[in-house]
Amino acid sequence: MTRIFIAINLPEEIKKKLVEWQEVHKNMDVRWTKKDSLHITLYFIGWVEDGKVEEVKRVLREISKNYNSFDLYLNEIAIGPDEKNPRMIWANGPITEELKKLSKEITETIEKIIDRKEMLPFKNHITLARKHGRIKPFTEEIDLKFRVESFELMESKLLQDGAEYGVIEIFKLK
Repeated sequence: MTRIFIAINLPEEIKKKLVEWQEVHKNMDVRWTKKDSLHITLYFIGWVEDGKVEEVKRVLREISKNYNSFDLYLNEIAIGPDEKNPRMIWANGPITEELKKLSKEITETIEKIIDRKEMLPFKNHITLARKHGRIKPFTEEIDLKFRVESFELMESKLLQDGAEYGVIEIFKLK
């Protein structure tokens, strides 16, 4: 069994800027996401049998052929998932048409082969920090833009100090 998800990994310069923001706010009582773990989750699949991983890779290869590379924006850092339940700090951005289509096709295709339904609507966000308690609400504007040229099938290993992620396969966009 392997714990997997589909993500957009960030360019190094975007990770660096987000880590710089974390450094400025290092006195906050939160568990910061490590630089190498910063990503946008397109779809969290969870535990699957190894044979299913091959099937997921096959369908993701087909999906990637349908999309050109596109730009993504991050325009704020705020609490997540919402003000009623502020347990994380997220870098957020608008959902572009390309991102919406890609996320929707991945979700619909994966749910045909894996017995799982995504319960939450997709949000364009990167988790910068987590806390078991509540975080005081805030919003800070940022202006980051990057080109999405691929998405990845990722493995998630649960460790005592948080999850560790590794790339299983990269799916290049046109």
